[in-house]
Amino acid sequence: MRKIPVIISIFLLVIITYSCEKELSVKLPSVNTIPASEVDGFTAVIGGELVNDGGAEIKEYGVFWGKHHIPQHWGEKLEISSGSGKFTDTIKGLSENTFYYFVAYAINEKGTGLGETLRFTTSPSLPEVKTLNVLDITSSSALARGKVTDDGGAKIEEHGVFWSTQPDAAETGEKLAIGSGSGNFSETLTGLQKGRKYFIKAYAINEKGTSYGKETSFTALDLPIISTAVPSEIKASAAVAGGTVHESGGSAVKDRGVYLSRRPNARETGDRISEGDGTGDFFVELEYLSNDTEYFVTAYSTNYEGTSFGEEYSFRTWALQSYVRDVDGNRYNTKVLGDQKWMTENLATTRYRNGIGIEMVAEGDEHWITNIQGFLGVYNDAGGKESKYGYLYNWYAVNEDKGLCPDGWRVPTEDDWQELERYLGLDDYEIDRLEFRGSDQGGMLKTTGTVAARTGFWRSPNTLATNETGFSALPGGYRDERGHSHLLNFYGNWWSSTEADEDGTAWFRYLSHDSGQIGRFFASKRRGYSVRCIKE
Repeated sequence: MRKIPVIISIFLLVIITYSCEKELSVKLPSVNTIPASEVDGFTAVIGGELVNDGGAEIKEYGVFWGKHHIPQHWGEKLEISSGSGKFTDTIKGLSENTFYYFVAYAINEKGTGLGETLRFTTSPSLPEVKTLNVLDITSSSALARGKVTDDGGAKIEEHGVFWSTQPDAAETGEKLAIGSGSGNFSETLTGLQKGRKYFIKAYAINEKGTSYGKETSFTALDLPIISTAVPSEIKASAAVAGGTVHESGGSAVKDRGVYLSRRPNARETGDRISEGDGTGDFFVELEYLSNDTEYFVTAYSTNYEGTSFGEEYSFRTWALQSYVRDVDGNRYNTKVLGDQKWMTENLATTRYRNGIGIEMVAEGDEHWITNIQGFLGVYNDAGGKESKYGYLYNWYAVNEDKGLCPDGWRVPTEDDWQELERYLGLDDYEIDRLEFRGSDQGGMLKTTGTVAARTGFWRSPNTLATNETGFSALPGGYRDERGHSHLLNFYGNWWSSTEADEDGTAWFRYLSHDSGQIGRFFASKRRGYSVRCIKE
């Protein structure tokens, strides 16, 4: 009877030993990750292959996946099935042009076996682009616009528009590349024919290809053709603006004038000042302006199809109290140019600073020819011209110790003139040369407009005149050694107080109606030239 317990004990020991050996023989399953396939912008096929079940039944297998490089911890779990062999499935809802990581797994009673972590990149899709309404339509131009609303998951390499006079602009028209990237884009189409219909289609390109917006159309208007006049007669609180309506367009011009503003883009930010209708030149006297203030002005003209605009110009009114009076009480506006302050009008005094009169000599009078004292004259003895052009003085009046200019002011020396010329851009080599020098520096000093156009005082063409310095040089002509007047409206001449030599000559500056340069020469002290004064 004692043998039975022994047999039972031996049996239990065998069973326990077998179970331990079996448990020790089970391992984690071995699995390979299969590279992704059928990858596009939104889906991909991923999976793995069971290599070894580890000696135990496979309870589950699948794939961990996500944007993190450790997808088994930070990704999604895709359970595919159970069993053995290869297993795959499709994941959806992916983002375009994005890295994804994935690793195959298999689970048995021992635990979870993982394959190698792999990755794939979804492909981009075509971009999405809209053709926006065309704006700023004129007789010859229009603003074409588009918007890339979705880049398709890739860089927008190029966007723009196709435009044509026929439908299906992408096939029949011209391509206008505008830029790259997403968002809004626009470009002005030029060279349009007034009254003609045009078709527009936006496009965008990424590495996937080209996509198009819907096609839209517009018709170029038949608007007036207008240009803006350069502002002139600028004062502390007033100026003259205007323009020229060259053509009326498809219908009569019913309104014209200027927009005036203290900010750029006057047509949008300023006030409209109407000045009649029709074609041709027109001028607007701007009054009650603020002193020392920058203004922007553009001319406009309106017919029954719409409004067109000229160029925009800016000007600055003179600073408050930026003037000086001479002994006669004449008032002269002044302007700071660099480190100098100049009169911006020609001198018109009849007395020296101490109150002693300057003798006025008539045209061709013997006194002008034979005497070496200070004289003044009026061009061609035409009374009234001095109010516009000032008097013509011989150099002896310039050099008079009594002082020709107002108190605290003097006639500029040769060095003064050269400092002004440096400020305008002349180099030292050009400054010391004779006759005309520079390029457009003289034009920067001259008033704009011409006699022929009734817009100024210079003969045509008044080359390169901009008066951007505010110097407002006028063509007062000159009086020669024998007392005779010449070249009013053709030339302006201004004395320097510096002698050129001891033989009766002195330096002067001159500007011409047909040059934008500044002239430098010497002349007989008996000649009569205009005078500008400079602050001491």
